[in-house]
Amino acid sequence: MLKNLWKIFFLFLSLYFLVLFQVSFLSHFAIRGVYPNLILIVILLFSIFKTFDRDFHKILGFVSGLFLDIFSPLPFGIFSLSLGLTGIFSKAISQNFKKINFFSVLSIFVAAIFIYELLIFFWSFIFNIPLRAFAHFEFSLGRILVSIIYNSFLALCGFGIVRFIKNNVFRKKV
Repeated sequence: MLKNLWKIFFLFLSLYFLVLFQVSFLSHFAIRGVYPNLILIVILLFSIFKTFDRDFHKILGFVSGLFLDIFSPLPFGIFSLSLGLTGIFSKAISQNFKKINFFSVLSIFVAAIFIYELLIFFWSFIFNIPLRAFAHFEFSLGRILVSIIYNSFLALCGFGIVRFIKNNVFRKKV
């Protein structure tokens, strides 16, 4: 029990520092107003690899969204709601695949990133926020396409790295 609490504490602390890294450093690597969304990628990887129990992806998405909300100019809660719902959605999609391969992972990433972008737009519409006022929150189909390509590429790289580590480093020797 205590060991699991330390794991979860370390995970949330790592997420916080990952948010700091994303907000402060990775914002310089924007392509057409889209920056790498490592937090979303981590949530998707946790959904695919089924690392914790079945409801943990909801909590992971919500808490990491709270960390992003701290540094966001948008109203508090937009990222936590969007990432929490995206975590639920990605878990539901990943359960439909019998085997995890390149195409299933790619389809999960593309669908989840699309849903995430639509949720950000939806919440900004509900809260009547002019997204053009924020340079990296403009809503257009071109921006969504760039976001899907950019973040899916990074997510596939992350998936390959995690799968390699899981299969080669943490494999139990018989």
